[in-house]
Amino acid sequence: MDAISTGPLMVTIMAVVLWGYCLWDFTRTPERDIRTFTLTGRMAVVANVAGGSARPEVGRLERS
Repeated sequence: MDAISTGPLMVTIMAVVLWGYCLWDFTRTPERDIRTFTLTGRMAVVANVAGGSARPEVGRLERS
């Protein structure tokens, strides 16, 4: 493998590891702290999930 093809692979691996850590940390958070999660924080989570889910369907926007 050359450096061009390993770059996206490394970024993907790092993203999956970060996602896994965040999920693990979230499962260990006490329920009291989850209930006090701010509305802005909840909206940010929903926006990230929705954006990440829509990106493969919509595709990358082309610059003019």
